Amino acid sequence: LIDEILEFLGNRKPVRRVLISGFDETTVANGLKGECDNAGFIGLRDAARSRSRADWLAGMNLSRAISLHAKECGFQGSHIAYGRVMTALLGLIVQRDLAIENFVPVDYFALSARFKVTKGDFRARWKPYPSQAGLDERGRLLDRRVADQLNTAVQGKTGKVVEYSDTEKTESAPLPFSVDQLQILASKKFGYKSDAVLKALQSLYEKHELTTYPRSDCQYLPESQHADAPEVYAAVTNNLQFGAPLQDIDLTRKSRAWNTSKTPVHHAIIPTTRRANISVLSGIEQDLYEEICRRYLAQFMPLHRYRQVEVVVEVSGQRFGTSGTTPLLPGWKALYPGMKTKKKGEDDSGENDVLPPMAVGDAALCEGLDITAKKTTPPDHFTDATLLDAMINVHKYVTDERIKAIFKQMIDDRKAGEEEAAGGLGTADSTLTRTPIPRTSGQ
Repeated sequence: LIDEILEFLGNRKPVRRVLISGFDETTVANGLKGECDNAGFIGLRDAARSRSRADWLAGMNLSRAISLHAKECGFQGSHIAYGRVMTALLGLIVQRDLAIENFVPVDYFALSARFKVTKGDFRARWKPYPSQAGLDERGRLLDRRVADQLNTAVQGKTGKVVEYSDTEKTESAPLPFSVDQLQILASKKFGYKSDAVLKALQSLYEKHELTTYPRSDCQYLPESQHADAPEVYAAVTNNLQFGAPLQDIDLTRKSRAWNTSKTPVHHAIIPTTRRANISVLSGIEQDLYEEICRRYLAQFMPLHRYRQVEVVVEVSGQRFGTSGTTPLLPGWKALYPGMKTKKKGEDDSGENDVLPPMAVGDAALCEGLDITAKKTTPPDHFTDATLLDAMINVHKYVTDERIKAIFKQMIDDRKAGEEEAAGGLGTADSTLTRTPIPRTSGQ
């Protein structure tokens, strides 16, 4: 916006920019110290200009053309709007509604085996071979007779452990919040709508001065701000009580969140150095402030450490696999009681919290199969949280191979550290607060 004004006025003088992400004295002072050349933001200016021109060229013209054509076909409304983001977003919703409407359930069977080894028992999921009879194209077992035959073949038979790994792993704290990630969490955890979250965040930033700039799409922090950690910590612990978990906090620790190269404009949403009586906050403001503070404090906590064990057992020519985890050090998860360690392919039929000690070659007695009848279910209607996630990861819904290749390059660039190259649908001010989303009777 300022660049447009300067260009309109024909400015030829050097321009410096000051970025201030909060209203508290420390943040303002740091912002004034960190002024920089406006030329470094040319790319962001051009991106905004491209969006604006797309809205004019496509949005206005196509809205007019579609409306006229619709009226020729008998449409009785005043107009039909086409939007660069809105139409794509509504397209996702329509595709999901059609998938639900046209869904045909499939009955199938899930198989898990009960094994006994020298030092304990465990369960493992069946791992069918691709040529296994009775499977559909997605590898689901449809034939109950095959399940019964497999049970007869393995029950009471002794197999052996053919694969075993026991690895100590670590899990980093989640990055501080961007606005979309905070909206997703607030929807899932508290049921708050996206527009209510934005309104509360604006109040926390502008009225209460307790958090930084609220509409950032960044999850990283400039390294220069690490020096403010003691003052921010003092304010947070004055405003909130987190208790025993904070005994392991180390304000000299630098998590992966501190990365100046990934904070081109606004950094992640974090607490400020302001001390306040948060009882004056509304319920949603208190909930959001606590989550923002918790995520910030997690950056100074130890890594979560755990053991991950993966096992494959072979019996009567059939394979069964499982995995288990054992926490070793809670680390940052002490701030999140009840949170489980992430496990890929988690399934109640084959995941064990703790697996007994074993080794490759050990005998494993199969006590039989648990055969569970299941039915596929249609995808869920979008919620605020899942629709925001779809917007962030819109590449998952693209079918055009040419466009998929573009998104793949964006994702590869993001992984390589070029954060601004990442692409999604919409911007951090949340299209959900401005787009009318049709609701069906099932929503």
